[in-house]
Amino acid sequence: AREIYKNKDLMDIFSTVLFKLPDHSGALKQYSSRNHLISKYTYDKYNYSVANGLMASPDGDNINLAATASKSNTDLIVIAAGCKNDSSLSIYRDAINLFEYGYNQFYFNTICAEGDALAEVTVPSSSVKSMILSTENSIKALLPYNYDASLITFKVDAPKSISPPVKKGEQVGSVTYYYDGNFLASANLITDKKASFNIFAFLHDNVFNNFNTMPVILVLLVLIVIIQVRHKEAQKKKKRLKKKQELLKKIK
Repeated sequence: AREIYKNKDLMDIFSTVLFKLPDHSGALKQYSSRNHLISKYTYDKYNYSVANGLMASPDGDNINLAATASKSNTDLIVIAAGCKNDSSLSIYRDAINLFEYGYNQFYFNTICAEGDALAEVTVPSSSVKSMILSTENSIKALLPYNYDASLITFKVDAPKSISPPVKKGEQVGSVTYYYDGNFLASANLITDKKASFNIFAFLHDNVFNNFNTMPVILVLLVLIVIIQVRHKEAQKKKKRLKKKQELLKKIK
């Protein structure tokens, strides 16, 4: 029923009240829906003004009903199965009572806003140390009137760290909300900034953090000194060679 309700073409069919089909002679004959919540042509006692579709299905002495309704921007589905298929058609009364219970006892409430910060992840070897993960969209869920907010919990499913490059707004996790342990809704978690690879951060994370930094720094300083000394010696040798060549030119 939920999947059918998502399909506009199918709902156009299942919400049709009157239709015509050819009989054995080819003549068009008018029929009406046997879902008495939307059709008053065969039985008008249980016509429900906000009902909008699906169907009833007789099954021997029993009858099953899948019905939909829309009211106050809330869509509900009622399933009644294995009810007695008697002349009172009480299954439709039960369906109306269930719809009214849903509309009177529950309402959609915002449980998280777009951009709510819910987690933080590290970004090693990048231009930033960490970034915030926040909800991509706001979430509304059907909750009881006078619900207990302390019973709303959530679970974040996201890695502790991510590798660069990372785009701003990139999905790297999700969050799932529960009410009293029952599933309510879920949303994507996205990054709040971009991060690119950084060679200095890479060296810091993969070299300095894995060894004692003082010996490494001393080795680097020694190497720098050796390079400078050799560079100066090369410059002096070059000057001596130049003077020798100038002296040979004068002698010639």
